Amino acid sequence: MTWQVLELGMPMAVAMSLLETDVARVFTDAGATLKAFWFGALGTVLGTLVAFKAVGSLLGPGGWKVASSLCATYVGGSINYAATAQALGMSPSLLAAGMAADNLAMAVYFGVIMSIPADGKELSTVKSTAEVQSEPAANPTVESLALTTAAAAAACMTGNWIASALPPQFAGSGLAMMAVVASIFSALGALVSRKWGQTTNGISTSYFEGAQSFGGLLMLLFFSVVILVTQHHSLL
Repeated sequence: MTWQVLELGMPMAVAMSLLETDVARVFTDAGATLKAFWFGALGTVLGTLVAFKAVGSLLGPGGWKVASSLCATYVGGSINYAATAQALGMSPSLLAAGMAADNLAMAVYFGVIMSIPADGKELSTVKSTAEVQSEPAANPTVESLALTTAAAAAACMTGNWIASALPPQFAGSGLAMMAVVASIFSALGALVSRKWGQTTNGISTSYFEGAQSFGGLLMLLFFSVVILVTQHHSLL
């Protein structure tokens, strides 16, 4: 059971998280936001290289794996952390240690950020009733969740097949290939949904409705199993 969660659950979670994202619109509608993301990602990578050069020797022989995974999570979130950790073959204990360090650092970081005065300017984070009503509520169905599971499984299988057909230097690229296939499925699903799908408040709904929530559930299960496995080994 543990192996299935660690080796199968996480790739399925990554694929599901991509399925409900309209990848095509990310490149066409994001504009300045996408440019800001690229600058932020570049700064994160450069910062990781500088930090690892300074203190990397204190992290032990597997420190470069922890640094790479933390860099990935600051670029794209917890899914990137788990995906990078699996691609690099991190042990459960090392993975859990990186998670603990990440949570501690973020607690300190957010504490410092929240303590900075806002110069008397209040930023309202409460949306108006009109804004809330204009946003389509997620409404997953049995059909959308079944389609999500089938598409995620197909993406994982196809990605592994493509990786196995590549030259030896691309060994271990199954997760990356899976992400590409899942992104293609996402773009096709969004295209079909816009042309022939149903709409909510005038906005087309995804055929993979609820995929991100389902993927988030699997990711939480993945992290829970990692922590339990680590604690089990520490008690032996």
